[in-house]
Amino acid sequence: MSFNTQLVSVMNTSRFRILVKHPFHVLRFVLKKDIPIFTHIYVTRRCNLHCAKCRVIERRGSRELSLEEWKKVMDRMSEWGTIILTVQGGEGMLRPDIYDILSYASKKFYTTFYTNAVLLDEVKINKLISTGIAGIGVSLDSLSAVKEAKMGRGDIATKKVIEFLEYVKNIKRKPKITVNTVITHLNLSEIPDLAKFANEHGAFFSVAVLESTPGDRWWFRNYAPFLEIKEKDYPELERVINELIRMKKKGYKISNDVNQLKNAVRYIKKEYTPPCNAAKLYYSVNEDGRFMGCQDLEPIPKRIDEMQSIKEAWQYKKMIKDIETCPGCYYGCYVSITDLASNPLKFLIGEILH
Repeated sequence: MSFNTQLVSVMNTSRFRILVKHPFHVLRFVLKKDIPIFTHIYVTRRCNLHCAKCRVIERRGSRELSLEEWKKVMDRMSEWGTIILTVQGGEGMLRPDIYDILSYASKKFYTTFYTNAVLLDEVKINKLISTGIAGIGVSLDSLSAVKEAKMGRGDIATKKVIEFLEYVKNIKRKPKITVNTVITHLNLSEIPDLAKFANEHGAFFSVAVLESTPGDRWWFRNYAPFLEIKEKDYPELERVINELIRMKKKGYKISNDVNQLKNAVRYIKKEYTPPCNAAKLYYSVNEDGRFMGCQDLEPIPKRIDEMQSIKEAWQYKKMIKDIETCPGCYYGCYVSITDLASNPLKFLIGEILH
């Protein structure tokens, strides 16, 4: 999965519809900031790639929820306050019923679907668009198939993403298309070119920070030291981020806001860690329906549809301990939601939606 400042680009085009469709959730969020408006679900942990930075496939369990079970889970998510949803895997296109899942989700939430694009063709792309989802995010970490292969993405992923972008750029009525790129030691110098490439194909560009942490507690991030930005890379990192900021100010469609880009440099240099609101403003749902305080932390024993309130999750001491002892992250969606909660009126008056 490539995380997720797709949230910002979805919100950029959906503020009015969110206010109309979820007025009570929005009002409560603005006044009390006590509901989880953002949720991420793993519809599967199966995947057709083995990205070095990702541990999702290693946490695959014995079963996945059926379509009807996912509907019950999404009903409960809606009751709790979810407004914005990301659907991903693994690779969601491995599920034949993914279109039905997305169609149901899009009726309730502003839904973004993440895919590596390897399994897409013109028929499948059109079926995805017909589900009514708000956005499609595709992962692309390099325009070099050789580099992509080094990162575990095989030698076909780049070609398939390019084919997808070439096809959708000529479709007028479509979801927000975003190219998601994770900054690594291998692709650092390529980042501005990737942003230009995405924009040339009518897509937004979203950059994310690599999370690479030792240990086996993680359910999303993996330990990939060969991909980590090194201290010697810091000057190039600052140059690249400053170039993205200049491009954004010139009108390039870059989803990350300026402060988020600046703080990404500070985070990578270990000078800053954003506040965490796991299991409060956002949460995740595992492939089997179990509640996860964060996409990276072990699920609690209970499924979402077995719970009446998110506060039930707070009774699980292990989850609380996992959150408290986590070294932190810079996942884009979480950062955006936390920023929004710090001044929710920005959402109503449009200051955050530039």
